[in-house]
Amino acid sequence: MNQVPSVAALYEQMARTRRAGPLVTNFYPVPAKLQRSIERGELFSTTAGDVLFVLRRDRDFLHLSFVAGTAEELAAALRELVPSVAETVTVDVLGPRERVAELAELFAPAGFRGHCELHRMTRTTRQEDTPPPPAPPDPEVVFASRDDGPALAAMLETALDRHGEQIPDEDEMTRAAADRKILIVRSGPAIAGLLFFEVTGQSSLLRHWLVAPTHRDQRIGARLMRRYFADCKDVRRFLLWVISENHNAIDRYRHYGYAQDGLIDQVLIRRPS
Repeated sequence: MNQVPSVAALYEQMARTRRAGPLVTNFYPVPAKLQRSIERGELFSTTAGDVLFVLRRDRDFLHLSFVAGTAEELAAALRELVPSVAETVTVDVLGPRERVAELAELFAPAGFRGHCELHRMTRTTRQEDTPPPPAPPDPEVVFASRDDGPALAAMLETALDRHGEQIPDEDEMTRAAADRKILIVRSGPAIAGLLFFEVTGQSSLLRHWLVAPTHRDQRIGARLMRRYFADCKDVRRFLLWVISENHNAIDRYRHYGYAQDGLIDQVLIRRPS
């Protein structure tokens, strides 16, 4: 595999693999994020037949993305790819459950095994809906600063599954804090809780919502969520991903009006033999 030299070069590779009709893919690139990965030397690509594979380094393993014309082409290309990659690799297979099951089967002969499953949950509002009365201001819920980046990254690293939840690193958390995408509650010099979100048009993705173990059962998570919804009053569609076995989190999201929408993400992993 070769290091990707530029965003333009990667799009050229994608164009060569495209054809009429739907693609079999899990690659939905965001140019700004691609550029950061390229600048840090973390993005690689290779082709097998007519299939494009993009691999992004994350700590000590690789995330695999693919762009193929058919499932059959993907299966053949995987058999060609696997001998050339000696590291741990994860891949996200997304879609409705039936389609995900079909695609996941293609990865088994290449040594991939199930790691975890995530469900997408959605909360929608309409312009004609009567908004709830505004919550009183909470001066302790504030935006994180750039200086909080290392502490925020450490909180996520400690609490989350790095193979299944694509944990942002210190650089990404620092950038997100500078862009006012992270709400926090402090407890002295420490951070008691955080909520990391992104807004695109009238949609918002809640990426991470976390309270430190020593500060749970103090309604910190509820205060962060109230501020999030208050700041996103023009958003009509709220999205998040949650691990299917995290029943406590799922119940909490349902309390705030989220519901599973049928889209799942099956995370597969291949470890070196």
